[in-house]
Amino acid sequence: IALALPVNAQHFYFAQITDTHFGRDNNAERAAKVVASVNALPVKIEAVVVTGDIFDECILDDKVVQTALDTFKALRPPVYYLPGNNDIVENDQAPAMRDAFIKHIGPLASKTVVKGVVFLMVYTEPLRVNVGVEFDALKWLKRELDDAGDRPVIIFTHTPVDRDFYLNKMH
Repeated sequence: IALALPVNAQHFYFAQITDTHFGRDNNAERAAKVVASVNALPVKIEAVVVTGDIFDECILDDKVVQTALDTFKALRPPVYYLPGNNDIVENDQAPAMRDAFIKHIGPLASKTVVKGVVFLMVYTEPLRVNVGVEFDALKWLKRELDDAGDRPVIIFTHTPVDRDFYLNKMH
């Protein structure tokens, strides 16, 4: 399948980081190496998208949160985030974890435009399981896709929304 690029399309690079799981083992050191590697790439990176599981079920631990923020602050390009299933865990702490994510990291869904391409970062866990957090990802996504018009769009999520993916029926 060949896709036609818009006339004003611009070539660019971005990086994606996922599943850093701050709060477990030596993951802070590992994430710092990833950040250094992204900064050392021989091409200009226009954006970095961190696609969830920033924390290992410990977003309520201020010390771990500060370590993650300090680590990602070292990235030179703009950084965009979305939560994963270990950032907001499906249990009675989910609302507090959601609030902590929003307070320290940012919204559950966000948009930016990079060189004419719309980046949509969206928390989709509530589509897969009942996390205990109210968030209508499909409504948000539809609105943003409509707003994108004919511009190219990249949608970033943490995990596939189909539970069968996890039950190994799809692969």
